[in-house]
Amino acid sequence: ERKQLENCIRDLGLTSRCRLLGIRDDIGNLLKAADIFIHGAWGEAFGVAVCEALSSGLPIIAPKSQGLVEIIEDGYTGVLVASHSYFEYANKLRDLCQDGETRRLYSRNARLEALKRFSISKMCQKYCELY
Repeated sequence: ERKQLENCIRDLGLTSRCRLLGIRDDIGNLLKAADIFIHGAWGEAFGVAVCEALSSGLPIIAPKSQGLVEIIEDGYTGVLVASHSYFEYANKLRDLCQDGETRRLYSRNARLEALKRFSISKMCQKYCELY
């Protein structure tokens, strides 16, 4: 799968703008340096990494899967991809790279939504309501 994604990035001319970094232990620093967050996991019940990216004010490109549709609002905080196609991901990435106004809007909205829905105080309140 990685090789396919690398080929797609190359074919779309995005090699100077996209890096596949693998497993890291300095996520906070990486999120601060990023312009866009791409999440490719289809089977997650809840995307903690996506919440971290939202709180960093990053627009998200992620699969339209069960847990992520509850976190990401398509066209507001990011883009949801309906298929497993790497080319669709790459096309969405290209679109956001080329449209700075939309990228900045999603970024602002992402940060606001993270503060509104996933702050520590909001999460404590929700846990108290649940239990």
